[in-house]
Amino acid sequence: MLMVGLALVWLGGFGMLAERFPHSAWVGALFWAGVGFLIWYLFVPWLFSNHRGAEAGRGSGGEDGLTFLAAVCAGLVVHFWKPPLTVSLLGVLGAILFLGVGRIRGRRYYVAAAGWLLAALAAPRLPAWSGTQLPYAPLGLIGGFGTALQGGWELAGSLRLRATAAAQLASTPGPAGTS
Repeated sequence: MLMVGLALVWLGGFGMLAERFPHSAWVGALFWAGVGFLIWYLFVPWLFSNHRGAEAGRGSGGEDGLTFLAAVCAGLVVHFWKPPLTVSLLGVLGAILFLGVGRIRGRRYYVAAAGWLLAALAAPRLPAWSGTQLPYAPLGLIGGFGTALQGGWELAGSLRLRATAAAQLASTPGPAGTS
């Protein structure tokens, strides 16, 4: 989730930077950094997988179905409505998606959902971006930031659990006669 959030922040931030400062040296550097990140993100999980399935042991049919349904709904929203209503609806849809995925996984993704709801409220009302070519860039930036925060929170919790388990394993005495 952290990597997905960072990718969304990159997409939103790159779009906003490229529109406001098209001749900046940062535009090219950020573009190539993002392309490298996306290539890495696509191929590294495949390289370290056990090749039994795309994500063996992770996810479920319900999560995949929910993600597909959200993608279809997002496509319909973008096709039939115009910004700023579209931006708000996509933010609410992102919040619903993360609440649903959290429910399927048995976790609480409230930070990500709050980030997307904040994006739904704030992105269409940002005065600097009203009437721009990229109305979705602030949505990706704000919602992606909430998703990255949620992913960081999950990563920190996972690392804390692993450290606790390792400490418990180290403090457990071995079989009799061993040191």
